[in-house]
Amino acid sequence: MRLYTVQHKLALDEILNGANFYCDEKFADVDFKKAYNWLKVQMERILKCKIPTNLYPIWFHSCIQAFGFEVENQDELDNLFYFKEKDYYLLEFEIPDDMLVMSDYEKWHCVLNNSFLDKGFYKPYDEIEPFKSYSSSEIEESWKEVFNISDTDILDIQITSPFVNLHWLVKYQPVHQLCKIVQSE
Repeated sequence: MRLYTVQHKLALDEILNGANFYCDEKFADVDFKKAYNWLKVQMERILKCKIPTNLYPIWFHSCIQAFGFEVENQDELDNLFYFKEKDYYLLEFEIPDDMLVMSDYEKWHCVLNNSFLDKGFYKPYDEIEPFKSYSSSEIEESWKEVFNISDTDILDIQITSPFVNLHWLVKYQPVHQLCKIVQSE
């Protein structure tokens, strides 16, 4: 599958040197480590592989538009992180399907926030059950719904792989060159 990720130049250099590249947990947001560790366990179960200790999977999108490089005005462009930082690259990979796990970007926020993921996640607000307390195990079990992408818009599908390597790299380009202003329709 053709996929895209944004990575720092140091990650790109590591990939170009031929090593399997994983995300080092020291670069992960400390507030989200529980969620990342949960995802890592799920990926090991789904892909039947082992992800090394202290390492996390790589995140991808299937289309460049999901990154939001195109904005509507100069203020948005000036505030776009990728436009200001010159050391980030858009990496394009062709990764075997059996190395990928897909999930719903919006639902993933329930995992990040350590909250219950109702199967009716996309229900209108007035149809959702009143707030209820859930045990930790019920909350974590509910998170498996994040992998149900049957009703997910293509821009909201995020994909993870345990690692990437040079053999899968198709091309790369500096992200700041992709950032631009477009006229809204």
